[in-house]
Amino acid sequence: MDQRKRFGFYIFGIGIGIVSVYFLFFGGPSTRPWTPNDMVLFRLKETLHLDDKANCRMKCVHFGHKDLAVLLEIGNVEFNRSQTEGDLKSYVVLASNKAKRKVRFTFECGPSVASISKVEFAEGAPASCPCDDEASD
Repeated sequence: MDQRKRFGFYIFGIGIGIVSVYFLFFGGPSTRPWTPNDMVLFRLKETLHLDDKANCRMKCVHFGHKDLAVLLEIGNVEFNRSQTEGDLKSYVVLASNKAKRKVRFTFECGPSVASISKVEFAEGAPASCPCDDEASD
């Protein structure tokens, strides 16, 4: 086999590799998350149900619906604080609010629906929230 033919096969292989990497890692026609963090955020985004209590908790830490959408795109899942075993999973996701304070969201995630169960400041200072007083009802 001469050098030109060998070089042609080499370039052809490089081309197939580039196309494969593009579709595998950078989206292609169907973008599915492939890291554990992204898989959890994708599942939460697809199944999240916001009730009145969750909206109240978000207001208490100055977190809007747009901020929540950003959280579900680029949030950081704290797997060491999360409960990932069993049917009802609990995921803790860290984000920053408008005042640049770290906020920790706890999501309860069942087989078909996810909800916000707890919202707190990451620094340990509790967020005083009137919706937590309604929990005793």
